[in-house]
Amino acid sequence: MKLKIPKQEYTAEFKELAVKRVKAGQGIGTVARELGLVERFYQRVMHCYLVLGRPAEGLGVYRRMRQTLSVTLGLSPSPESDSLYKQLLTPASSSSDGLHASR
Repeated sequence: MKLKIPKQEYTAEFKELAVKRVKAGQGIGTVARELGLVERFYQRVMHCYLVLGRPAEGLGVYRRMRQTLSVTLGLSPSPESDSLYKQLLTPASSSSDGLHASR
């Protein structure tokens, strides 16, 4: 079954929706997955590795995310995740904030 995941940030409305779903008997893990929190978490970790200049580790996170989304939710990564993936493939030209960690 494909789930429709809203593209929304953690707002008061979002929090209220999550609380209602938990009170209705859904586990917090299920609610998090259904509301797209799993993918957003992975995106943030991938972005951190990109900024740190550690693309190989970011690509590993992308692979784990893709596997998790596929197996647990039957979903493919979002366009936002695919964009991060492409940036990780070419890290030297993709860091827009100019932060690079020395090795």
